[in-house]
Amino acid sequence: STNEPRRDSLRASLLRLDRITIDDAAPRPTTTGTWAYGRSMPGKPTFEKPAPELVERFEAAVGRIGRSDVTRRPMFGHPCAWIGGNMATALFAQQWWVRLPPDRIAAALANGDATPFEVMPGRPTKDYVVMARRIVDDDATIDAWLREALDYTATLPPKK
Repeated sequence: STNEPRRDSLRASLLRLDRITIDDAAPRPTTTGTWAYGRSMPGKPTFEKPAPELVERFEAAVGRIGRSDVTRRPMFGHPCAWIGGNMATALFAQQWWVRLPPDRIAAALANGDATPFEVMPGRPTKDYVVMARRIVDDDATIDAWLREALDYTATLPPKK
């Protein structure tokens, strides 16, 4: 019949799906700097997990600030702090980024306290910067930066 090739193709697809496990569907880095859901997807960023020590530091620092309006939930598997549905700070791979007002971003970039936050190389975000390691490693300094990021994010209109 005319539907026979189509039925065979569907049957083959179902058999392939039957062999896929949850691990096959999870994103994982590849050696080429792309990420994959079971297969390489050229042009996509690597979603490297942050080091456990960095995650612990993130959780401790956000907890020290003690704001009741902060919600913590992951974004793409990375720890993230939100206010009113707006991202205020998060980890991405081994980087810790914060949302700051435009004038503070310009100053932080100019004095070397931060670098542009780029999920995809060559495509910096306009509202976020990655804090320099010396800032992340100092409790008093990271707390000041987080307070500033959270205070600024709280001024933004809430997302629905």
